[in-house]
Amino acid sequence: MRILIVTEDLPAAIVGGAGQHAVVLGNALIDAGHEVHLLGYQRPPGVVGSCGFNGPLHTLIDFTGARWQEGRLGVFNPLARPHMARRIWRAIRSLEGAWDVVHYHGHNPLLGTLVPPTWNFVHTLHDQGAECITRARFRQGQICLAKTPQECAGCASPTPNSIQAFLSTMAVKALRIGSRRAFAQHKAIFVSEFLRERYCEAVGIAPTEINSVVVHHFVDVQRLRNAVVAEVAEVAEGAAHRSQLRVFMSGRIDETKGFGAFLAATEALPLERLSITIAGDGPELASLRAAHEPRGVRFLGWIHPDEVLRHAVAADVHVVPSVWQEAFGSTTAEGLCLGKTVFALDRGASPELGIYGEPGQLRLFGTMHELVASLFEARPLPWRRNERASVQAALPAVMDAYRAARHAQITESRSA
Repeated sequence: MRILIVTEDLPAAIVGGAGQHAVVLGNALIDAGHEVHLLGYQRPPGVVGSCGFNGPLHTLIDFTGARWQEGRLGVFNPLARPHMARRIWRAIRSLEGAWDVVHYHGHNPLLGTLVPPTWNFVHTLHDQGAECITRARFRQGQICLAKTPQECAGCASPTPNSIQAFLSTMAVKALRIGSRRAFAQHKAIFVSEFLRERYCEAVGIAPTEINSVVVHHFVDVQRLRNAVVAEVAEVAEGAAHRSQLRVFMSGRIDETKGFGAFLAATEALPLERLSITIAGDGPELASLRAAHEPRGVRFLGWIHPDEVLRHAVAADVHVVPSVWQEAFGSTTAEGLCLGKTVFALDRGASPELGIYGEPGQLRLFGTMHELVASLFEARPLPWRRNERASVQAALPAVMDAYRAARHAQITESRSA
């Protein structure tokens, strides 16, 4: 097949989850003998290279002047997302040649309303952005359960005036109507059953009413294979002789990821038995470092992904303290594939991920205090890598989605 993967998350100095997913999938498709091109955003200043992608990278998506200053104005603009979808569509159309599949790994479901039904177009949903403009479903430190577009105006401005409320309501309505139309016309891949269920609940439809399939995120197994085996053996051998349990966490240091909530839950407890290391950067890093580094918590800041993996391998257990509803939880899957016991809250897609580990390897808790208390009883597992969440394991389901979309496209063409 000749496949075009599209994402506005690439290229970037620090590649996020959706961008990493697109790169790993693209490389796996190339290894399987397909011709794959990647279409990304205009290259930011100072960003060079192809972000690990092994095929042609076209940086043609141009959002210059299309940000609409929504944050400053305190309003979701009904024209913003349709306009940005047209920018992406323009970039796709600018590439010459016919594609057997156009696979979009982005955050604007309205793109699917612009792609003709005769195109073999597939959209992978990585977050709740098909019905929530902020894509996070997290508001004022809590999981957001709002359903009506009128309630969603409060995320654009905490106290919207009548004009702001009207425009924001119209923007959310347009997003949800457009996503329903796009998913009726083209195939949608959700990265978890949780994500598909939440989308259908928000827009008021049953999963059977949309052309969709669930294909979990996958782990870059090659990175795991590159972990130093000698180091792994040394870590495993020395674990029984250490008095401290090595706890590792990584991710963006912000409110949704729960690092602050986790550390707050440890404040009344002695940390002599825990060695806590946190990798990542974000808006809460400075304040958390000032409050908890004197207690012995180690903050690494942003480090290269290879270094993150090295610390992940050296740890006894992983903690994924997210307080929002993770659409998948790639760090959870990666920890399980590394053979680590993973501690997380019982929310979002986390309960679906136990299939990537051994029984009892993923431990889920109702509250952060229960999670923290259980750490003091944890014991390191013997190191055992598995590849259940590899891209190679997921690739047949992706190819089935491509073929199903292709069949629907051919049927549509014949009926026309």
